[in-house]
Amino acid sequence: MKINTVSVLLTYYREKYHLSQIQLCDGICSITTYSRIEQGYREVDSLTSQTLVERIGKHVLEFELLLNEVDYHRMVLREKINQELKKENYTEADRLLEQYRNIMPGEEILHRQFYICGKAQIELYADVDKEKAVEMLKEALHLTKPEDNVREEQLYSEIEIKTAFLIACFETDEERAEKEMLKLLNFIGRYCSNSDKERLGLPILRKLIGMKQEKQDDVALVGYLDRAICVISESNGIAELAELHFQKAKALERLYRIEEDWDEQTVRPPHFKQCIEECIMAYHVADVMEFDSLREKIRKFSGEQLKWQITE
Repeated sequence: MKINTVSVLLTYYREKYHLSQIQLCDGICSITTYSRIEQGYREVDSLTSQTLVERIGKHVLEFELLLNEVDYHRMVLREKINQELKKENYTEADRLLEQYRNIMPGEEILHRQFYICGKAQIELYADVDKEKAVEMLKEALHLTKPEDNVREEQLYSEIEIKTAFLIACFETDEERAEKEMLKLLNFIGRYCSNSDKERLGLPILRKLIGMKQEKQDDVALVGYLDRAICVISESNGIAELAELHFQKAKALERLYRIEEDWDEQTVRPPHFKQCIEECIMAYHVADVMEFDSLREKIRKFSGEQLKWQITE
């Protein structure tokens, strides 16, 4: 195993981000074990290495994490389980999880976390028992992030992000749910690459956007739409930009109609131009992506609500 790759990576980014060793290893391993990992003296399995590296928003090639043949078998099985969950093949995922339980180290909390989180997702998405599933998710998360953890700046592995997000989605207290999701977004925004910001951050932003649309909170909605647009603009994908710009235009139009109580015969509000710009951006992205139906909705909205025609 090329443990030096992991030790150098952890040391470099921990110092770059001014993090302490305890911040990185909190809930994963002891400070003594972590110190030996950084020094390259202690070999740990691929799941431990992967989790530590993810807590600084980074990745390394899987073969660089491997410890031995048994570790390789576990890693391959984890990947298969994740693929089956993604494809919503819950029966097969459950079968593989039971295989994993039989070969995972009994005392290793990260392996238990992976197993419990997988079982919880099956319960949740197969609509078996959502209340039980959420309790299982909390159990999984608290293995590495206890409830009494009041550390100001939280670092997250990908499984911790996924688990905390799922818990927040089923939280009845919307203010608390939003607070937890913002913690996740702050970590992703600071430490993750642009592609990971899109992969991990966009689902959270979509949920927050949906919450604000449901509450008709257009001020907060515009803020989250801006964040989502920024994330996509910095990545390689543009497919969602048209819809996001269009949603922002509609939110702006609602806000400024209320604030200014204007119509086409009066002086237009100061942010009318911004609303038009969002429509133009949405229209042209929809045109490039050949989203004909969305393009016509934007044109119709512009003409009827803003009394302004988009030209080709």
